[in-house]
Amino acid sequence: MRFTRPPLVLLAIGMLVLSTGGWTWWRAATAPSRAINAALDEYKAAIDSSDAHRAAEFMGRESRDWASSMVRAALTDTRHVLRARPLSDQMHILELRQRYTQHELEAMDDHQAVAIYAAMLAGSEGGEPSPDLEAIDIQILGERAVCSLAADVGGESGIAMSGTVFTRESGTWRFNPHTMALENIPFIAQFAKDQLQIEQLVQDAWVESFGKPLDPKLWDGPRK
Repeated sequence: MRFTRPPLVLLAIGMLVLSTGGWTWWRAATAPSRAINAALDEYKAAIDSSDAHRAAEFMGRESRDWASSMVRAALTDTRHVLRARPLSDQMHILELRQRYTQHELEAMDDHQAVAIYAAMLAGSEGGEPSPDLEAIDIQILGERAVCSLAADVGGESGIAMSGTVFTRESGTWRFNPHTMALENIPFIAQFAKDQLQIEQLVQDAWVESFGKPLDPKLWDGPRK
C-alpha cells in the first residue's frame, strides 16, 4: 500500500516545526533510555523510507489496539460523537472515511487496521522526512514508559510534546505513534482557542494530502 503523507501527519509535522524554539535538553545515557531511543529511531527510519511493514513491526500494542478502535469508530460515530473526540482521533477517522467505503471498513480485521494505519503514517516515497526526534524525561513503570519527545528541525531544537508512550513487548521496546497526539503539542494550545483557525489548519493539511477540501458529509458517516 502506498499513500500520500496523510493530513494528520502533515499537521503534526507543521506543529512540531512551529513548536521548536531554541530549547536544549539533557538525556541520561541509561540502558532503558538507549533502548527506547533505539526503538524510536527504528520506527522513524521505517516511516521515512515509506516501509509500512517495518513500521507495523515496531508499533506497540496500544497503537495497534487504537488503530482497530478507529476503524470501528469510522463506522459508527455520528457528527456529534466525532467532534467530541480528541483532534487526532477526529482526523484519523475522517481520513479512514475519505479512503474507504462503509463496506470496505466493515470487512477490515484488526491486522488490516494496523497495516493500513502503518501505511497511512509511512506515506509515499519521496516525501519530506519527519523531524529528528529524541525521547527525554523517560518515566518507566513496569512494561510501559511515558516520555516527552524533543524535535530537532533545521538546527532548532525544542520539547515538542509530552505523554508519548512506549511499551515493552517480549523484551523489546516498541513505539506507540498514536500517542504523538496533536493535543500533546504545547504550541497547538494557542490555536485551540480559535476553532476557525484550527479548521483552517486542518483544511490546509487535507488539501495538501488529497488535493481537495474535506467533504463535510464525512463528519456524518462513511461513504456508501
